[in-house]
Amino acid sequence: MKKLSVTNLKKVSLSQGAPVEKTVHFSLNGEDYEAQVFVRKLSFKDQEQILKAYKWKFDPKDLENSKLESIDGIRLQAARILGSICEDAKGTPFFKSIDEVLDCDVSVCNAFYAVSDEVNNFMGKLMKKSSSGMNSGANSSVAESVEAPLQKRSKK
Repeated sequence: MKKLSVTNLKKVSLSQGAPVEKTVHFSLNGEDYEAQVFVRKLSFKDQEQILKAYKWKFDPKDLENSKLESIDGIRLQAARILGSICEDAKGTPFFKSIDEVLDCDVSVCNAFYAVSDEVNNFMGKLMKKSSSGMNSGANSSVAESVEAPLQKRSKK
């Protein structure tokens, strides 16, 4: 294990690296497409939108007793796409808002999410192994339900 000084720790923690060029594949109206996008690692700043996907029931008397009520899987995936998909190597965001992501075609969003997962490893090392090889006691069905591909939202 490499030991870091405070100065080196700061350099390492602030160096996110340049976005990585990735190819996305998707189909629209029966036609197959391929496009280049750039994907960056998510930063702590990106957590603001990601955390909005979690709904909590807070216990004002004892915050440690607060319970997670639900996770909006679509919003979670959209926030990850918003924070990671870029137009260029400089890291210019592809989308300006969560609403833009939510209005995007499902097949395009699924392609974006797949390449973003390659860079950010949303499911961690655990999901890279077969479910029979899991030894952490994790319930894969819970993780899979949160990470299900985006579904088309109906316009209200």
